[in-house]
Amino acid sequence: MKLELRYWLTILRLRGVLFTFVAVPVVVFAIFLAMELPTTYRSSAQLLVENPQIPNDLAASTVRTDVGEQLQIIQQQLQTRQNLLDVADRLELFPAGTPPEQIVQDLRRRIDVRLTGGRGQATILSVSAEAQSGQAAAAIANDVVTQFMTAESFFRSNVAQETLDFFEAERTRLSADLDILSQRILDYQNKNSDALPDSLDYRLGRQSILQERLAGIQRDLQRLREQKRRLEALEARSDSSATDLPGIVQTPEQLELRELRAELDRKRAILSDLNPQVRLLVSRIEQLEKRIAEQASRRMDAPTTSGIPDEPVGILDVQMQDIEANIESSEARAAALEAEIGKLQASIERTPANAIALAALERDLANTRSQYERAVDRLSTAATGERIEVMSKGQRLVLIEQADIPTSPASPNRPLIVGAGVIVALIAGLASVVLAEMLRSNFRRSSEITKALGIRPLATLPYISTPGELMRRRGLRLFWLIVILVGVPVAVWVIDDRFGVIERMIEQVFDRLDL
Repeated sequence: MKLELRYWLTILRLRGVLFTFVAVPVVVFAIFLAMELPTTYRSSAQLLVENPQIPNDLAASTVRTDVGEQLQIIQQQLQTRQNLLDVADRLELFPAGTPPEQIVQDLRRRIDVRLTGGRGQATILSVSAEAQSGQAAAAIANDVVTQFMTAESFFRSNVAQETLDFFEAERTRLSADLDILSQRILDYQNKNSDALPDSLDYRLGRQSILQERLAGIQRDLQRLREQKRRLEALEARSDSSATDLPGIVQTPEQLELRELRAELDRKRAILSDLNPQVRLLVSRIEQLEKRIAEQASRRMDAPTTSGIPDEPVGILDVQMQDIEANIESSEARAAALEAEIGKLQASIERTPANAIALAALERDLANTRSQYERAVDRLSTAATGERIEVMSKGQRLVLIEQADIPTSPASPNRPLIVGAGVIVALIAGLASVVLAEMLRSNFRRSSEITKALGIRPLATLPYISTPGELMRRRGLRLFWLIVILVGVPVAVWVIDDRFGVIERMIEQVFDRLDL
């Protein structure tokens, strides 16, 4: 192991120029990179997601969006192209003429938003920003924090207001529907007032009473018709037994009685028995009937030459007329009762269909009223929630640490970059020496001769250089060292200063790495 280490140290000494040629550019590039990288300052602010100040079981907010989802929505809104351009213009972060796409990409890379916390822990929103100056970094972070708090407050207030407006519109719509349904029910009841289910019991009772009255009238009609047939038979017998008697002439009282009865029948067809006109006719008829009865009694008592009462047939006519008048009156009343019973029967038959239609309308009205009551209750809840958000008594963002101007840069770490460059340079140089040794074709050790030719040499003699060769070799090595140590940095500086190639390469690398 010691011999191998000594061998490789010797090889490294021999290949010093190659090692230097590979390692020095890497170190120079690392130093140049550490010097050229822009200084970046980072400023951070923290916000606390504060729980509602009023217990939810007493009065709850109508904003039920998850905190993480809500903040992500706000973050996406703040990272829109137009908003980032407004931030750049407001804070004057970029020189005039900078392409908008470059501004947007640069600000999206500089701004970092993180949400931490979980179950049983406070939810913290961290907002950090990077810039080439501490003032710019603090200004960007504070501007983003202000936008976050404004957007969060507007978001919650807007959601609460939209909820309130929705339930207000719903209440108005349902109120209008209630009015329409109530009017429809009222119109239907007015249209079918004679066949509503509420009056069915009354109409059934009325129909039963009228049927009883009709039955009584029909019995009276039957009795009157029977009396009429008897009188007609009696009149026929009287006519056959007194064919030689002169013609019968009615008295004026009988004629007046007949006219009054006919007029009474007409009045009763349109007026009640309590009407003054009807009562006056009844009184006059009774007086005439008494007078006619007295006249008939006097004629029956008066003796005649033939021994037969005077004008017996006239009394039969009076009775016949009275019966016929009663029959006509009863038939008229029976017809009126039958018409009324028919109307009642038709309305009773229409009642089930009307009850079904009316029940459907009332069911719609009850459902709409239930929806209206729920909408009113929810409107009250929405108004309370909107009031909570307006007064900032619900969940909200509270600034607990403002972004301050940093005193020291956050990046780059120049010593770390140079150290990493040195390590990479050593590894690259050693790798180039090992690769060169693996690719050579001559022998350096006796073990290589034995391995290649299969023979074991008795002795080996080292190559002995002349003083001139040593001087030339040392001069060549010194020349290459000077070229590498001086020429490479100068060439890198000249190329970057003249063409800016290295700076563009650094920017491209950072863009690809999203740094």
